[in-house]
Amino acid sequence: MPILYLLSPGAVASKSGGRVVVAKDGSVQYSIPLKTVKQVVISKYAQISTQLIAELIVNKVIIIYVDYKGRVLSYLGGHRVGANKLIQQVNLFTNSVYQLELARYIVKHKIMAQTELLKRYVKKDSSGEINNSLQYLKQAFFMCQRSASVEKLRGTEGMASKYYFEAFSSVLRADTWQWVGREHKGTMDPVNSLLSYAYSFLEREVRLAMMEIYLDERIGVLHSNNGRKDSLVYDLMDLLRQKVTDRLVLKVLNVKTFSIDDFVFEEKGCFLSSQGQVKWIEVYEKYMETEFKGLDGLTPRKLIEREVKDFYKQVREYQKETADNSK
Repeated sequence: MPILYLLSPGAVASKSGGRVVVAKDGSVQYSIPLKTVKQVVISKYAQISTQLIAELIVNKVIIIYVDYKGRVLSYLGGHRVGANKLIQQVNLFTNSVYQLELARYIVKHKIMAQTELLKRYVKKDSSGEINNSLQYLKQAFFMCQRSASVEKLRGTEGMASKYYFEAFSSVLRADTWQWVGREHKGTMDPVNSLLSYAYSFLEREVRLAMMEIYLDERIGVLHSNNGRKDSLVYDLMDLLRQKVTDRLVLKVLNVKTFSIDDFVFEEKGCFLSSQGQVKWIEVYEKYMETEFKGLDGLTPRKLIEREVKDFYKQVREYQKETADNSK
């Protein structure tokens, strides 16, 4: 199990020899080899020993702290991008020509993934709503090809996402779920709540995949570099939201793996219950380790690694190009 989840109240993780031991209420729940852990996800309700933290950091394992919504609060460990690599990244990502092309790369692939996912459901749609969205996505793709600035690309991406999510009312089972449109903070809608929760898992997967490349997560090309979030992480997530996350969320909702009973409704919004979170992690981890023909025979986790590396290859090509031009 590459990801260790410590979300239950009272859970305590510690190091014993070469193993990670997880206990609760003084009783050992399970133990796993320390060398198999690639990431730790921990909530404020759980604890982790200082000795284990130190060992994980030495092994370059990321320890991610999350809130009750699964959102990343902060993290420890991982690798640090060297000064020279950071300067190269800043120079390339602030070059208007290369920033535009890298942003176009992201938006183009996102629209293609949105189109591919909706096509999976078009045969069962008698309303024609999915076909309408597909026509708009086709227009957005051509607009993406012609956009002359990052600002216009952002507008194109926003328009494409609007049309994409409008089709969800025809994609989801109408007898179980009522789609109200994409909502974020404070939503009282279970579908939106599960989507946001699932995206927080994708964020952690992308952070883990970024361990294999030499780019600083704070500096992106599409999302604003305003210091409020790690822009490059969100850029790379846009390459994978449909391919990895949306396809799973839509499936588990349509086959009724989840029901309204898996959610709680509070003043702050709708959230997965504790039991719902446990169910999600079980379904999610099985899915992430399953190979799919539609993903080129890869597991979703391996696909994430490939997409992140492919983006890095594009960055390296542009960096080489700028170096050659400066000679």
